[in-house]
Amino acid sequence: MTPEYIALKLSLLPQFRVESIDYDLGKHGEVMILIGTFSESVGYEEQTVNFYLPDLRTIHGLLLESPEGQKTRRFQHDANWPTDITEAELLSRRLSYLGSYDARHLDLAFDPDINWEERRFSSQKAIQSKVIGTDGLAYRKWTKYDDGAEIPEGSIIIAAGWDHEHCTFCSRHIDPGDIGYASLDPYWKHEWSCMWCYNHIVKPHDLRPIFSPFESRSTS
Repeated sequence: MTPEYIALKLSLLPQFRVESIDYDLGKHGEVMILIGTFSESVGYEEQTVNFYLPDLRTIHGLLLESPEGQKTRRFQHDANWPTDITEAELLSRRLSYLGSYDARHLDLAFDPDINWEERRFSSQKAIQSKVIGTDGLAYRKWTKYDDGAEIPEGSIIIAAGWDHEHCTFCSRHIDPGDIGYASLDPYWKHEWSCMWCYNHIVKPHDLRPIFSPFESRSTS
């Protein structure tokens, strides 16, 4: 993907124009507050979001709740999420809004070199392991089994234990018998897309439909 291609794709997403910058004290020290307006509505509820510059540098934080109809929005940069984006850059450019989605979704949607294969999903072998949670209790952990993979000590293989996939874009279940699309890229070999997200996001390399309300989507 060339820089020009990425910049073009990002420019199609909702844009946040920073008009001023303020600072406040948060739980972990001083936090940056970006004050600005969106090119289109992204909802008025409080939400964790990611913004991108055309060169793919990102800034992460909390888009604060505001009254419906209010154009000016406040974004609180996460103090624990470092960024090398300077104030001058923030004030001179528009930031591309990706909502709660991250660089993984961006790469899988935009990269034209990733090949996808249509498949009818069927259950596969899974590795079942016991892990101790932070609460000190024992839990079962399920991992997809790849042929030839090393089995951790104390773990067992369960036939048909991997009984569904999740669409990487909308998290919809892809169950046995369902048709979906699997990435053939070695780096993304466990990524799946449902038919709707493949046809509306992956195939046209366009992330805008990712914000479509689920109730408005068909199953194909």
